[in-house]
Amino acid sequence: MKKIIIIIFVLLLAVLSSAGDIAGQDNVTLLSELINQFYIETFGGFCSLPSAFADTTTVEYLLNSSLLDVSTDQYCVERDTSIYTTADTFWYDLPSDLYDVPAGLSNFGVTSTGSASGIERSISLIAVDQIGLKGQIAVANEIPARYCIRKNQIYIEPVNNDSDVVKIYYAAYANNLDTLTDTTNVDKQYIRYAILKSAEKFLRTRNWGNYQSFATERLGLVRDNIVREETRLGITRKSLMEKTVQ
Repeated sequence: MKKIIIIIFVLLLAVLSSAGDIAGQDNVTLLSELINQFYIETFGGFCSLPSAFADTTTVEYLLNSSLLDVSTDQYCVERDTSIYTTADTFWYDLPSDLYDVPAGLSNFGVTSTGSASGIERSISLIAVDQIGLKGQIAVANEIPARYCIRKNQIYIEPVNNDSDVVKIYYAAYANNLDTLTDTTNVDKQYIRYAILKSAEKFLRTRNWGNYQSFATERLGLVRDNIVREETRLGITRKSLMEKTVQ
Protein backbone atom coordinates (compact mmCIF):
# COMPACT_ATOMS: atom_id res chain seq x y z
CA MET A 1 0.00 0.00 0.00
CA LYS A 2 2.83 2.38 0.94
CA LYS A 3 4.56 1.66 -2.38
CA ILE A 4 1.36 2.45 -4.30
CA ILE A 5 0.99 5.77 -2.47
CA ILE A 6 4.59 6.73 -3.35
CA ILE A 7 4.02 5.88 -7.03
CA ILE A 8 0.83 7.97 -7.10
CA PHE A 9 2.69 10.83 -5.38
CA VAL A 10 5.48 10.79 -7.96
CA LEU A 11 3.01 10.70 -10.85
CA LEU A 12 1.17 13.65 -9.36
CA LEU A 13 4.45 15.57 -9.17
CA ALA A 14 5.11 14.83 -12.83
CA VAL A 15 1.71 16.20 -13.87
CA LEU A 16 2.10 19.33 -11.75
CA SER A 17 5.63 19.84 -13.02
CA SER A 18 4.56 19.52 -16.65
CA ALA A 19 1.78 22.07 -16.14
CA GLY A 20 4.18 24.48 -14.47
CA ASP A 21 6.78 24.04 -17.20
CA ILE A 22 4.47 25.01 -20.03
CA ALA A 23 2.71 27.97 -18.46
CA GLY A 24 4.42 31.31 -19.02
CA GLN A 25 7.68 29.92 -20.42
CA ASP A 26 8.14 32.89 -22.74
CA ASN A 27 8.14 35.27 -19.76
CA VAL A 28 10.84 33.52 -17.70
CA THR A 29 13.84 35.83 -18.11
CA LEU A 30 14.62 37.41 -14.71
CA LEU A 31 16.98 35.51 -12.40
CA SER A 32 14.22 35.34 -9.77
CA GLU A 33 11.91 33.72 -12.35
CA LEU A 34 14.63 31.29 -13.47
CA ILE A 35 15.15 30.20 -9.87
CA ASN A 36 11.43 29.59 -9.37
CA GLN A 37 11.28 27.56 -12.57
CA PHE A 38 14.36 25.61 -11.48
CA TYR A 39 12.49 24.51 -8.32
CA ILE A 40 9.49 23.45 -10.40
CA GLU A 41 11.62 21.42 -12.80
CA THR A 42 13.72 19.88 -10.03
CA PHE A 43 11.20 19.17 -7.29
CA GLY A 44 7.86 19.29 -9.08
CA GLY A 45 6.83 22.41 -7.16
CA PHE A 46 5.04 20.27 -4.57
CA CYS A 47 7.19 19.56 -1.54
CA SER A 48 9.35 21.13 1.17
CA LEU A 49 12.63 19.84 -0.27
CA PRO A 50 13.99 23.05 -1.89
CA SER A 51 14.88 24.82 1.36
CA ALA A 52 16.51 21.67 2.70
CA PHE A 53 18.56 20.71 -0.35
CA ALA A 54 19.20 23.88 -2.36
CA ASP A 55 20.27 27.40 -1.50
CA THR A 56 19.99 30.41 -3.78
CA THR A 57 23.76 30.69 -4.30
CA THR A 58 24.00 27.11 -5.55
CA VAL A 59 21.01 27.52 -7.86
CA GLU A 60 22.37 30.80 -9.27
CA TYR A 61 25.70 29.10 -10.01
CA LEU A 62 24.03 26.16 -11.76
CA LEU A 63 21.77 28.42 -13.83
CA ASN A 64 24.62 30.71 -14.92
CA SER A 65 26.74 27.71 -15.82
CA SER A 66 24.00 26.12 -17.94
CA LEU A 67 23.05 29.38 -19.65
CA LEU A 68 26.70 29.92 -20.57
CA ASP A 69 27.03 26.37 -21.94
CA VAL A 70 23.84 26.70 -23.98
CA SER A 71 24.89 30.09 -25.38
CA THR A 72 28.20 28.74 -26.66
CA ASP A 73 26.84 25.38 -27.85
CA GLN A 74 23.76 26.72 -29.63
CA TYR A 75 24.79 30.29 -30.62
CA CYS A 76 21.57 31.55 -29.05
CA VAL A 77 22.78 35.01 -28.02
CA GLU A 78 22.93 37.06 -31.21
CA ARG A 79 24.59 40.47 -31.23
CA ASP A 80 26.07 42.93 -33.71
CA THR A 81 28.60 45.72 -33.51
CA SER A 82 29.85 48.36 -35.95
CA ILE A 83 33.45 49.43 -36.52
CA TYR A 84 34.18 52.76 -38.21
CA THR A 85 37.42 52.49 -40.14
CA THR A 86 40.43 54.77 -40.07
CA ALA A 87 42.40 54.86 -43.31
CA ASP A 88 45.47 52.59 -43.28
CA THR A 89 44.48 51.04 -39.93
CA PHE A 90 43.81 47.32 -40.22
CA TRP A 91 43.40 45.89 -36.70
CA TYR A 92 40.42 46.74 -34.47
CA ASP A 93 39.30 45.53 -31.04
CA LEU A 94 36.31 43.20 -30.75
CA PRO A 95 33.51 43.32 -28.14
CA SER A 96 34.39 41.52 -24.91
CA ASP A 97 31.25 39.34 -25.11
CA LEU A 98 32.04 38.00 -28.59
CA TYR A 99 32.27 34.21 -28.58
CA ASP A 100 32.31 33.37 -32.29
CA VAL A 101 31.33 34.48 -35.79
CA PRO A 102 30.09 31.07 -37.00
CA ALA A 103 30.75 30.32 -40.64
CA GLY A 104 27.90 29.03 -42.77
CA LEU A 105 25.07 30.26 -40.54
CA SER A 106 22.81 32.90 -42.10
CA ASN A 107 22.44 35.02 -38.96
CA PHE A 108 26.17 35.59 -38.58
CA GLY A 109 28.94 37.16 -40.64
CA VAL A 110 30.79 40.37 -41.42
CA THR A 111 29.74 43.13 -43.82
CA SER A 112 31.10 46.46 -44.97
CA THR A 113 29.33 49.63 -46.01
CA GLY A 114 31.09 52.36 -47.93
CA SER A 115 30.73 55.86 -46.50
CA ALA A 116 29.97 57.14 -49.99
CA SER A 117 27.62 54.43 -51.32
CA GLY A 118 25.79 53.42 -48.15
CA ILE A 119 25.42 49.89 -49.56
CA GLU A 120 26.07 46.99 -47.16
CA ARG A 121 27.84 43.96 -48.61
CA SER A 122 29.16 40.70 -47.16
CA ILE A 123 32.94 40.40 -46.97
CA SER A 124 35.12 37.28 -47.13
CA LEU A 125 36.87 35.44 -44.33
CA ILE A 126 40.59 34.84 -44.92
CA ALA A 127 43.18 32.80 -43.03
CA VAL A 128 45.97 34.46 -41.08
CA ASP A 129 48.58 33.47 -43.66
CA GLN A 130 46.56 35.28 -46.38
CA ILE A 131 46.78 38.67 -44.71
CA GLY A 132 48.05 41.29 -47.12
CA LEU A 133 48.32 38.98 -50.14
CA LYS A 134 45.57 40.81 -52.06
CA GLY A 135 46.58 44.26 -50.92
CA GLN A 136 45.92 46.11 -47.71
CA ILE A 137 45.43 49.35 -49.61
CA ALA A 138 43.95 48.72 -53.04
CA VAL A 139 42.04 50.79 -55.56
CA ALA A 140 41.21 54.27 -54.30
CA ASN A 141 37.98 54.32 -52.28
CA GLU A 142 37.63 50.52 -52.39
CA ILE A 143 35.77 49.43 -49.27
CA PRO A 144 36.84 46.57 -46.95
CA ALA A 145 36.43 43.20 -48.66
CA ARG A 146 38.24 40.67 -46.42
CA TYR A 147 38.60 39.99 -42.72
CA CYS A 148 40.36 37.71 -40.26
CA ILE A 149 39.64 37.28 -36.55
CA ARG A 150 42.53 36.57 -34.21
CA LYS A 151 42.16 36.49 -30.43
CA ASN A 152 40.28 39.66 -29.42
CA GLN A 153 40.81 41.61 -32.64
CA ILE A 154 39.56 41.71 -36.21
CA TYR A 155 41.82 42.39 -39.18
CA ILE A 156 40.23 44.20 -42.16
CA GLU A 157 41.54 44.90 -45.66
CA PRO A 158 41.71 46.98 -47.70
CA VAL A 159 41.19 50.10 -45.60
CA ASN A 160 41.39 53.16 -47.80
CA ASN A 161 38.92 55.50 -46.17
CA ASP A 162 37.85 57.00 -42.90
CA SER A 163 34.31 56.13 -41.74
CA ASP A 164 33.59 53.06 -43.83
CA VAL A 165 31.51 50.76 -41.63
CA VAL A 166 32.38 47.14 -40.92
CA LYS A 167 29.53 45.38 -39.12
CA ILE A 168 29.99 42.11 -37.26
CA TYR A 169 27.02 39.84 -36.61
CA TYR A 170 28.25 37.52 -33.88
CA ALA A 171 27.35 34.93 -31.27
CA ALA A 172 27.90 36.23 -27.74
CA TYR A 173 28.40 34.66 -24.35
CA ALA A 174 25.43 34.54 -21.99
CA ASN A 175 25.56 37.39 -19.51
CA ASN A 176 26.23 36.52 -15.88
CA LEU A 177 23.22 37.00 -13.60
CA ASP A 178 24.22 38.47 -10.23
CA THR A 179 21.01 39.85 -8.75
CA LEU A 180 17.43 38.61 -8.76
CA THR A 181 16.36 41.44 -11.10
CA ASP A 182 19.02 40.68 -13.74
CA THR A 183 17.63 39.53 -17.10
CA THR A 184 19.25 36.79 -19.17
CA ASN A 185 20.19 37.61 -22.76
CA VAL A 186 19.77 33.99 -23.93
CA ASP A 187 17.10 33.50 -26.60
CA LYS A 188 13.81 32.70 -24.86
CA GLN A 189 13.25 29.45 -26.70
CA TYR A 190 16.37 27.99 -25.02
CA ILE A 191 15.52 29.05 -21.46
CA ARG A 192 13.72 25.90 -20.36
CA TYR A 193 16.44 23.73 -21.86
CA ALA A 194 19.08 25.56 -19.80
CA ILE A 195 17.00 25.26 -16.63
CA LEU A 196 16.50 21.52 -17.20
CA LYS A 197 20.25 21.04 -17.67
CA SER A 198 20.77 22.81 -14.33
CA ALA A 199 18.18 20.58 -12.68
CA GLU A 200 19.79 17.45 -14.13
CA LYS A 201 23.20 18.35 -12.73
CA PHE A 202 21.72 19.21 -9.34
CA LEU A 203 19.78 15.96 -9.04
CA ARG A 204 22.68 13.87 -10.32
CA THR A 205 25.48 15.22 -8.14
CA ARG A 206 24.01 15.60 -4.66
CA ASN A 207 23.81 13.08 -1.82
CA TRP A 208 20.08 12.66 -1.24
CA GLY A 209 20.16 10.24 1.67
CA ASN A 210 16.64 9.13 2.58
CA TYR A 211 15.27 11.05 -0.42
CA GLN A 212 17.34 9.13 -2.98
CA SER A 213 14.37 7.28 -4.53
CA PHE A 214 12.53 10.58 -4.94
CA ALA A 215 15.61 12.21 -6.53
CA THR A 216 16.02 9.26 -8.89
CA GLU A 217 12.41 9.57 -10.05
CA ARG A 218 12.80 13.31 -10.56
CA LEU A 219 16.07 12.83 -12.48
CA GLY A 220 14.34 10.45 -14.87
CA LEU A 221 11.56 12.98 -15.49
CA VAL A 222 14.04 15.82 -16.01
CA ARG A 223 16.07 13.78 -18.50
CA ASP A 224 12.92 12.89 -20.42
CA ASN A 225 12.07 16.60 -20.63
CA ILE A 226 15.61 17.40 -21.80
CA VAL A 227 15.21 14.95 -24.68
CA ARG A 228 11.87 16.57 -25.60
CA GLU A 229 13.48 20.02 -25.57
CA GLU A 230 16.38 18.80 -27.71
CA THR A 231 13.88 17.43 -30.22
CA ARG A 232 11.92 20.68 -30.23
CA LEU A 233 15.05 22.78 -30.69
CA GLY A 234 16.68 20.43 -33.20
CA ILE A 235 19.69 19.81 -30.95
CA THR A 236 21.78 16.78 -31.85
CA ARG A 237 23.61 15.16 -28.97
CA LYS A 238 27.39 15.04 -29.42
CA SER A 239 29.16 11.74 -29.04
CA LEU A 240 31.90 11.33 -26.44
CA MET A 241 34.45 11.28 -29.29
CA GLU A 242 33.26 14.65 -30.62
CA LYS A 243 33.36 16.23 -27.17
CA THR A 244 36.88 14.91 -26.59
CA VAL A 245 38.17 16.24 -29.91
CA GLN A 246 36.71 19.66 -29.27
